[in-house]
Amino acid sequence: MKKICIILAAFIVAGCSFAPLKQPTLYSISPPIKSFQQIKKPSTVYISLAGCPAPFDSYFIYYKNSPFSFKAFKDARWIDVPCNMLKNTFYKALAKNGFKPALPSEAFCRISFNVYDFEPVFIKKSYTAKIDVDFLINCGRNSYKFEFLKSLKLKDNSTYSSVKALNKLTMLAAKSLVGKIKRGKSPR
Repeated sequence: MKKICIILAAFIVAGCSFAPLKQPTLYSISPPIKSFQQIKKPSTVYISLAGCPAPFDSYFIYYKNSPFSFKAFKDARWIDVPCNMLKNTFYKALAKNGFKPALPSEAFCRISFNVYDFEPVFIKKSYTAKIDVDFLINCGRNSYKFEFLKSLKLKDNSTYSSVKALNKLTMLAAKSLVGKIKRGKSPR
């Protein structure tokens, strides 16, 4: 009996628990996509990811707690890495607006993008969500580059508020991408 008490005490002291581990809450970037500016003739598109630096290549949901430091939310994860979810959202937005996915060699429009910022920022009791993505677009003979940089204020520093704002920013970036291609005289 004494041995059992010692073993039990060792488990308690070591921090072991018989309680099940809490599963992290999973979040996604999948804003509702509408038809923004339908093109007249369907066209093909290929999207490639040119740059996806840490921490945007991770399943952990990070926030910025100082200008140069990231910290992960404790019990929250992405269902996929943010860069892949952004790419999928851009494809969905283009598909809803008349573009069809294609292989790079067959695509009329080829788009590559770099992710510079995609995170909530909690510095000095100021809560914002920020996105900074730049695009290189080649449609036919037209090539152009544009940057989408925007931030939104958050109500609080919760994971839910952060993900909701990042979804909204992603939808705005997708809408801007469709608009730029439409105005860039892509297909005729």
